[in-house]
Amino acid sequence: MQLFLAAFQSVPDPRATNVRHNLAELLIIAFLAVLCGATDCVGMEAFGLAKTKFLKRFLKLKYGIPSHDTFSTVFRMIDPKALDAAFAGLAAKLVAALGDNGVIAIDGKVLKGAYDRGKSSEAEMMVSAYATGLRMTLATVAAEKRNEVGAALDVLDLIDLNGKLVTADSLHCNRKMAAKITAKGGDYCLSLKGNQESLLSDARSSLGKVKPSHPTAKTETSKHGRIETRVATVVAAKGMAEHHEFAGLKAFGRIEATRLASELDTALETMQHGLCMLDEQGVITVANDRAELVFSNFVPGNWSGRPFAAMISAASTRGTIPARSAELLQETIDDGAGGKVVVRLTDGQFCEVTVSSRQDKTVLLFEDITERIKAEERINYMAHYDTLTGLPNRAYFTEQVDADLERRRHNRRPVTKGARSGKTSDMAMLMIVDIDDFKHVNDTMGHLIGDRVLIETSERLSLPW
Repeated sequence: MQLFLAAFQSVPDPRATNVRHNLAELLIIAFLAVLCGATDCVGMEAFGLAKTKFLKRFLKLKYGIPSHDTFSTVFRMIDPKALDAAFAGLAAKLVAALGDNGVIAIDGKVLKGAYDRGKSSEAEMMVSAYATGLRMTLATVAAEKRNEVGAALDVLDLIDLNGKLVTADSLHCNRKMAAKITAKGGDYCLSLKGNQESLLSDARSSLGKVKPSHPTAKTETSKHGRIETRVATVVAAKGMAEHHEFAGLKAFGRIEATRLASELDTALETMQHGLCMLDEQGVITVANDRAELVFSNFVPGNWSGRPFAAMISAASTRGTIPARSAELLQETIDDGAGGKVVVRLTDGQFCEVTVSSRQDKTVLLFEDITERIKAEERINYMAHYDTLTGLPNRAYFTEQVDADLERRRHNRRPVTKGARSGKTSDMAMLMIVDIDDFKHVNDTMGHLIGDRVLIETSERLSLPW
């Protein structure tokens, strides 16, 4: 904790000389309170009062914990630049205490939403120095007038670079940056692009002369379903530092990265849908576990190496897959144009098979859509039937009557002997059932009994005549 006290001692006290609370102690309490979740001065005071016993282990607290008014007064008056410098110095000392040979990354970021109304193109920008090994930002500087290059030079002044390696993108690959880093005892690894045309040309020329026997470093990593291979080549840049006036320039480096797809099994087994691939003969060359699981009860065993048509045909013969569904699926595969086929399995399950073909290869994607079909059936039922009685609702009843009458008009039978000319014997009957005084039942017996009456009536109407 003495490290923190020493860092905050450098902050000038903006208050009068007769103050009671030590500024460094006040800042440490505020710092610890914020780390513990305090968001205002009241929270800082509450934290101090709750942790007084703990704080007295390393703070004198001669006059106790400062009030929230005292915290507020100090933070209104304190010099923010001095406070920022104290934090930067503290971070730098922490880095020095944790060891050398660390990597410090310099990068600029635009602050989201940090602009005046109507000036979105003028958002504030901050340049930070980030210690990659510590995973900690050591210092940040605001880029005045969005001058990221100048801010990067300023942020280097706030940290100790002795024995550190500084990395930055091509924007910061310039003579001033190289001179600043080397002057402070650091090394650099800067991205080189077209903004340093002459230097880039010499780098390409030097790397172009590399012989096949030149030593390289190679790494191979697997991440996000890809295998990435990197080959690094470094050549000496003799005389280039003086020629280009680039302080500390020792070498040029090149990294050649290639990405390959990871093993197909990894992708296949993490898919939510089943997938299998057929060759030009219709033989299954690839099939994931999900595909076999969907049809496990109908087409058992390992799918790989088996003709898909024979498997489906055998399942159809056994009666585990409807014959028409098997025929339609095979026709879609043979057609080569692709499409979707919904297979209704004999156990009531539904599977949608998406067929796609390319260069004599066919890919089948299997998706269990049973829940979707059931949901659609429930919605369709609710749209056509009364939820209480289970009878067709008014709209569906009208639709059924219209369909029946239309069918009768198209299927008129000859007139029977003795009937009047122009009449038909195919007649329809409409019966209307009215429940007398039903409102009285609801009013006197309650809606529960009224609903029971409707249900009983519907059940009787549903009986065969």
